[in-house]
Amino acid sequence: MGERFYDIAKRGLATNFTETEIPVDYAVRFRNRFINTAGGAEKRPGYVQVSGDLPTAGTVTGLHEYVDNDGNETLFASADGIIFRRVTNGWTQVHAFTTAARVRSVQFGNKLVFWNGYDRQ
Repeated sequence: MGERFYDIAKRGLATNFTETEIPVDYAVRFRNRFINTAGGAEKRPGYVQVSGDLPTAGTVTGLHEYVDNDGNETLFASADGIIFRRVTNGWTQVHAFTTAARVRSVQFGNKLVFWNGYDRQ
């Protein structure tokens, strides 16, 4: 697997190349980068491990986050078409689709919209 390390630009303000100038197949693996919904590489500050198992035997297929106007975060997880919200020390089920398809989400202002491409609820 190829890796690419970028030199720090003058004055340390950015990398030397923009994402669009680098061929897609240049690096197979990113380090500390994520592919965002627009297809570009994005750096996030890191991970925080959340304790507690989901109250289902299913495989977690999605992690979702809602950020309100004050910057408060609410975490959600989805597994087998079921959506769970993070509470103080665990998870609680908030919705179940009729199919077990992968659940996706997008935030529009103060709303977090979930869909799976099959159910229309």
